[in-house]
Amino acid sequence: MSRRRWILLGGVVVLIAIVVALRGTATGDSPEHSSASDAGNGTSALRLFAESLGHGTGTVEGEYTLPSSPALVFVFRPTEGFSNAESQQLDSWLRAGNVAIYATEERDPQLDTQFGLHLSSQTVDGPAHAAAPILGGVGSLSGSTSALAFKPSPSQVPLLRNAAGDVLAVRMAVGSGQLIAMTDPLVLCNGYLRLADNGRFAADLIALTPNGGAVLFDEFHHGQIAGNA
Repeated sequence: MSRRRWILLGGVVVLIAIVVALRGTATGDSPEHSSASDAGNGTSALRLFAESLGHGTGTVEGEYTLPSSPALVFVFRPTEGFSNAESQQLDSWLRAGNVAIYATEERDPQLDTQFGLHLSSQTVDGPAHAAAPILGGVGSLSGSTSALAFKPSPSQVPLLRNAAGDVLAVRMAVGSGQLIAMTDPLVLCNGYLRLADNGRFAADLIALTPNGGAVLFDEFHHGQIAGNA
């Protein structure tokens, strides 16, 4: 690895430490990994990290309407399931050149069907390492001790594997855009960003944002729906 690359990676590590320190890690629990939560399993630090890397950020809430402008959206553990129309809207949006990171330990059947994602029925060891060279500077990740494994199709490129070779994340082209699907969202959560190479992995995912695009977080499928109290 070049000296310049090492310097850049070192800068990412320092930036993550600052972001997490500023945001703090609150007590409490956010099983849906909300971007509004400072809990250890929330993702408020990930949002702040994206802002620190120069991206505008926002949320999808109220009505499920994805923007016409370029963007990347994080979809963490939907507690309100996707409808057929919503999954088709996401598919069309990706085909237009946008990016989605779908990270959940509790599967959404509609999304899995829409994108042809097939998983094991039993969990496997969770600690993962990079299986593809597109993840610059990422060696090992630290998150959940167990996770479901993908059974990737030929069009789905394995990104993360565990020591036994089980696939824990895949990348697939969807028209002009792409979908990254993961079974262990904890590696992107507040209490984990500073562990192993989690922060570098987060930076690599954020770097997939289309030029000039924003980084969004889907809170609609966490219950932030118009008309809800």
